[in-house]
Amino acid sequence: MPRVKNPNRRLTDAQARLAEPHSLADLVTTIIPTIHPPRTLSTVLDCLKRQTISTKLLIVDTGSPAEEIETWQKNHEHHTDVSWITFKGETTINLSQPIAEALDIAIALCRTPFAFLTHDDTWLTNRTLIAHELDISAKTGARVVGYEMSEREWITPDWRGMVSHTATLLHVPTAHQANLRWSLIDAITRRPDLAGPGGWPDTETHFGWSCRAQGIHIELIGHENNQPHYADHWLTHRRSYTSHRMYAPQEANADTEWIDQMIIAVETHALPY
Repeated sequence: MPRVKNPNRRLTDAQARLAEPHSLADLVTTIIPTIHPPRTLSTVLDCLKRQTISTKLLIVDTGSPAEEIETWQKNHEHHTDVSWITFKGETTINLSQPIAEALDIAIALCRTPFAFLTHDDTWLTNRTLIAHELDISAKTGARVVGYEMSEREWITPDWRGMVSHTATLLHVPTAHQANLRWSLIDAITRRPDLAGPGGWPDTETHFGWSCRAQGIHIELIGHENNQPHYADHWLTHRRSYTSHRMYAPQEANADTEWIDQMIIAVETHALPY
């Protein structure tokens, strides 16, 4: 079972592991930000492992105590092949700030040709999703493939065409060369007049602006909405489950029955199909 090591060494250790030589099957590193690993995480990983394209798996923890991570790992020994890095995320700017930081750290460390970005409350219910996105990238030349972010029309039309990080395939060399970043700090620094309640700038904003400014080719495969439960042919996403667990216990309780059903479906191999 992997151990949680000295925080001063974690990034170095993770970088070394991600840079290991990979076979043709290892084209992709899957990146999942998390904190206080939820009970959804194990079955989310199960769905990823059942994809027709195998990927390296990287969890980026934004502030859980080391003991909490060690306990999770001990209780889920079938996930010993998963790499972990940890850092203390800041929420001084926005509650989503640690997620943007986690994505930037992980992509900077990534050495596979592609990264697949997703959540700890998103189940890939179709086993061919990652292969499908790789195929779209190969056929169209798109450097980014994923879902359009959820609507923000009441604030700005600028959200249109921006990709979410729910199930996003990203060409890593392009991200490195173009310095594509998700940083919420950079987004708010660029447009402080937009900062405030209402969900803008959000996690996707700076990445969207950067792609647009540099003409990065994005292919959208769907459009998320602002409902708490999103499901389609490819995936099921219980939106905001992490923030519910941390900041809205009543909402988290409302998630319980539905999440129980999803966990059972994956554990009994009813999903993914």
